Amino acid sequence: MRKTLSRFTPPPNFGAVCQMVQPGVVTNQKMHTNTHTYTHTHTHTHIPTEAIYDPHTRVFLVCCSLYLKEELSDLKCKLYNQAELKKVETSKANEKMDTLEQESKLNNLRFAGIPEEEDEILKEKILNVVKVKLNLHVIEENDIDLCYRLGKSSIAKVRDVMVKFTSREKRNLIYRCRRTMPREDQPIFINEDLTTFRNKLFYDARCKKKTNKIHSVWTQEGSIVIKVTDTSEPMVISSHADLRNAVFDDSWNGSDRPGDTDSDSDAYP
Repeated sequence: MRKTLSRFTPPPNFGAVCQMVQPGVVTNQKMHTNTHTYTHTHTHTHIPTEAIYDPHTRVFLVCCSLYLKEELSDLKCKLYNQAELKKVETSKANEKMDTLEQESKLNNLRFAGIPEEEDEILKEKILNVVKVKLNLHVIEENDIDLCYRLGKSSIAKVRDVMVKFTSREKRNLIYRCRRTMPREDQPIFINEDLTTFRNKLFYDARCKKKTNKIHSVWTQEGSIVIKVTDTSEPMVISSHADLRNAVFDDSWNGSDRPGDTDSDSDAYP
């Protein structure tokens, strides 16, 4: 909220007192060092000694001090309001960029848990998962546009497979049927491809589910959806503030850890 400050009102004898104060006098002072000589400019405002003890001058100086304090406070208010406005503008810009980025990912799915081998043909592995484990025989090879592993190869961890489908309808069909996949010793998970911000928000929501703060959490076309209780209505959250308000946790500010949707059954409701 913008603060309203009262402006300085000069005293009746302001003009007379100003005449007692001599205007600024500019002087040059040379400063010597070992190798260079600098010329430093000073501006002095000279007040006669007799003027300092004049009651009108003392009133003038006090008024000037109060005026400068008010000006400084007013300047701080303006800078604060400008900073807050900049934050709002930046937040809106980031939100718009996140929305556009998520829209570009709506044809993608991330498959986690698919064993990694040398000289593997990923399209065949994905089609095998879709047709055998999901029993979806309507998906063909030409429905897959791109298919590749994410990140650098590592012995300690099996990399996710990013799959971009040519049809969003086929992609949504696979995602809806993911719950019918049998849970095996080495389960395979199918997750939506989320932006960095939504990935982190999804991770934090799953942490809330683990601590029984919410009943379930999942994603739907790039949106994070939660149910606080078994009987409550699904709720779309778009920020950590939404999640905090949903669980009535005022002390929590969101986790600093990055989200990871590739190997956690809590990603499903």
